[in-house]
Order: sequence, then C-alpha cells, then structure tokens
Amino acid sequence: MARADAIRIALETSGVDPERFSIEWVSSAEAPRFAEVVTAFTEKIRALGPNPLRQTKAAPHNAQRGFAIPAGEKSGYAGYKSA
Repeated sequence: MARADAIRIALETSGVDPERFSIEWVSSAEAPRFAEVVTAFTEKIRALGPNPLRQTKAAPHNAQRGFAIPAGEKSGYAGYKSA
C-alpha cells in the first residue's frame, strides 16, 4: 500500500484531511459489501464536514489553470453537467 500512503501524505501536505481518502478492495460479485463500503465512507465524509479548502465549485488551483467553470455556465465538454 505504498501508493496509498503516498496519497495520504500528499493530501496532508496539501492541507486536506487524509481521512477523506480510502481504498477498499471489493469484488464485482460483492454488491452488498460494495454498498456497505460506500455508505460507510459517505457517512464518514459527512461527519468530517465540508472540505475547508473548497472555496468554489472548482478548486482554486484549477481556477488558476483556467479550468474553473462559473456556476450556471456550460463548458465545451459535452460530458460536463453543472450542478
């Protein structure tokens, strides 16, 4: 799990709580377990509350790179769905 540890370190260095990251191995034949894992992680994230670094719908570093799309506007990418 060296890669997962590196991700946790990178998140912590960036000021993001590493508890917002998780890896779980679930077989495609384990639908009930998948549902449990996703539900548990969703509850965990909700308990942590909003990400304190999130200032807009797009992360600040994306806005600096020109990736931010103001709320209500459409992008040129057909797969993008605005919230």
